[in-house]
Amino acid sequence: MSEGTGTDWITDQHPVFHTMSFAVPKKHAVPLEGGPREAAVLSMLARYKEVFGMRDPVVEWKHFRTNLDDQGFSHLRFYQQSRGVRVYGGDWIASVNARGELASMSGVYVPGVDAVDLSPTQTREQAADAARGDVKREWRGAANIGAEASPDPLIYAAEGVPPALAFAVRTDTVVDGFRHTDDSFVDAHTGAVLGRFDATHSQGATPYASGRSSKSYPPYNVQATDIRFPVSASNPPILDGRTRSGVRIQTLSHTSSDPITGSSLTNWTDTTRPSGAAIDAQANLARVVDAYEDLYKRKSFGDGKDVLAYINANDKGPINASMETDPFSGLFGWCNASFYFGDGDPARGYFPLSAAVDIVAHEFTHAIALCAWGGSIVPTPKAVDEAMSDILAMFITSKIEGGHPTALGRSTNVRHQPLRDLANPPCDRMDALSDTSLCPTYKFGWLDRPEPHSAGGIITYAWYLMTFGGTHKSTGQRVPCGLGWERSSRLWYQVQANEMPSSPDYKAAANATLSAGRKQNAPLQPIACAWVAAQVLKADDVKKQWNVDCPGASDAGVDSSPDGSSGIPDGGLYDPNAGPLVVCPAGPLIP
Repeated sequence: MSEGTGTDWITDQHPVFHTMSFAVPKKHAVPLEGGPREAAVLSMLARYKEVFGMRDPVVEWKHFRTNLDDQGFSHLRFYQQSRGVRVYGGDWIASVNARGELASMSGVYVPGVDAVDLSPTQTREQAADAARGDVKREWRGAANIGAEASPDPLIYAAEGVPPALAFAVRTDTVVDGFRHTDDSFVDAHTGAVLGRFDATHSQGATPYASGRSSKSYPPYNVQATDIRFPVSASNPPILDGRTRSGVRIQTLSHTSSDPITGSSLTNWTDTTRPSGAAIDAQANLARVVDAYEDLYKRKSFGDGKDVLAYINANDKGPINASMETDPFSGLFGWCNASFYFGDGDPARGYFPLSAAVDIVAHEFTHAIALCAWGGSIVPTPKAVDEAMSDILAMFITSKIEGGHPTALGRSTNVRHQPLRDLANPPCDRMDALSDTSLCPTYKFGWLDRPEPHSAGGIITYAWYLMTFGGTHKSTGQRVPCGLGWERSSRLWYQVQANEMPSSPDYKAAANATLSAGRKQNAPLQPIACAWVAAQVLKADDVKKQWNVDCPGASDAGVDSSPDGSSGIPDGGLYDPNAGPLVVCPAGPLIP
């Protein structure tokens, strides 16, 4: 391929399927031939199909979306299919510059799918029953388990699971007062449950010790005058309004026990009822929608879609906020999501999480991933998605409230303690190769883990270091200069909207930031060295591939121990309040 295109390539392989997952021309963008851009991309893949490990790209990939960014790049997204049936998680992104030249490609190609028998022997109803039984075995107290199977089967493949025809099934049940919503894949021939995933993106918090006085509960942080659109309660229990750009936002009660009424509009500071939570949800969602449009020219989470929010959503815990998709929303190209907020627990020191604009922004960003990444029911692994939501929430909060925030959720509790501090993670070890026994609050690895918010700390800490510069508190690796706030904001939104595949691991996230940085003429040293500091990338690789030196970096000890831990001792001076050490100069654009 290097000889045929006149340039060497920066490449990477998928860790499970061992097919090419990332390809960037090293010297210059590559001219495309073969008609329209989507056809030209497939023509190039077909020309080098052996290199990419693909069988017949022209028939295996179906173009479904093109995004145009502010740099003039067209980002073409394709999903994988076999004989017309979609392959779960198989997706491809090709970025083409304004001259019609290929600048980068990334994604996941699932091999071996053509051997899958596409004639199901199980019905949708049988698949729903199988998923229902699987949930009941885990939640023995579950009753009245709702189950809905996808209209058509798809091809499912994951680590350790050979490709198989499967129905996607959404289940919903309540156990001990808590609602559990899952998406399962059920083999369309055997009825076996191949995989099950939490269908919600939930942000919860551990309450402070009981006995705190509710008198410490201050007025909500969003004043009624901050609502910059007409709010109507003429048809209770719905608050209904539009942002200044016309995006419709509706807030309603998740239960009928405490409906939103006209009196709520004048009663929003009442701490004994969740009326204020409704106003906060409505107003904060409007502020987030406006900020996304102001910063990134994005209208709602997808193509100006309406926004629907619920308060009184205590069935996942009162101290909770979540984004939930419609069944199979991302899987079949739909893009529908709703937002849920619990009532909080003032007696324990927590307000409704809708009172915190950064939490609202975090949940809203999950919906953007659903629409932008494509290819999955929910983006997996969720640790990457949680990290991206934390990072973009910082930029959105900065646009709304000013400053350069690096902590999430301070305004959710009376002690103003953050739920997560991106600049000062609480774990002694924050490298991607650590054995979990050395750091029990973090789970590492490229697959989804039980607590994705903490596992995402690897990425959010790398974000902090590449934005401000500094020294990694575990590995002691120094990032000598930072991108600065504005550059970092542009970079990470580009990654979220246009560079991230649907099933990214930590390394895919790192590759996406470097690819986006190169397109934006950003300095690559802080980006690459932050990932080296987190031991997601190796110093030798970023030097060889990206021509970036990371001062003091060493790959010694990486992968050196039998359990996969890094072998690098804790240490390194770290001041989370130091700010940027040096803002790096810009890097070269692709010619």
